[in-house]
Amino acid sequence: MLRRYEKKVSNTFDKVVFISNKELSIAKTFIEKNKIINIGNAVNIKKKIFKHKSKNYKILFVGNINYLPNKLACYDFSKNILPKLNENYPNLEFNIVGKINVFDKFFLTHFSNVRVHGPMTKLDKIVKNSVCGICNVKIATGIQMKISTYMSYGLPVIASENSYPKILLKNKEILVYKNNKQFIQLILQLVNNKNIAKMISKNGFNVLKNKFNLHRAYVKYLKIVCNSIK
Repeated sequence: MLRRYEKKVSNTFDKVVFISNKELSIAKTFIEKNKIINIGNAVNIKKKIFKHKSKNYKILFVGNINYLPNKLACYDFSKNILPKLNENYPNLEFNIVGKINVFDKFFLTHFSNVRVHGPMTKLDKIVKNSVCGICNVKIATGIQMKISTYMSYGLPVIASENSYPKILLKNKEILVYKNNKQFIQLILQLVNNKNIAKMISKNGFNVLKNKFNLHRAYVKYLKIVCNSIK
């Protein structure tokens, strides 16, 4: 139903803007190419505050936990990944930030070393003691905004193959895993290897400034508006 509606109304507009490459590729099959504009995702760049320290102990997940892919990702990490990490690194914590209902908050906090914070407007304090930000969703594809959120603070990112935006990011800007074993290995790599953590942090932050700059997105939208009122 939604796709039929999109096809029906799309060509009544002068321009159609897309931020998702996946949706863009589909749209090209039924929208006139000269009407399509791809702006891409954009994020407000924060101050790069991540620093690799031996006392860093937080693994960060940001998102709306009422959204099913995020909810499943949090339960999976709490149940299957964190306990294995804690066998040798008992101080590592899983910190969940985002909107969450009372039931999921209750059940998730009953896992050992899981902290549920709810929504937070600023992540500065929690990032300072974090090892990495994770995007371990399995049933959602395309770029996840949590990835750009982590990168905006210079926080190293580990992502599942499903959530890894191959078109936009390279392996030197983000760490990608195929299975739980690799996932655990990459987390421990960031815990123990300062050079790799610093490289991923620096590269991720820099690519965000270059490819996902909010000011550049504003300029593109302004150009569209100005051209439409001439």
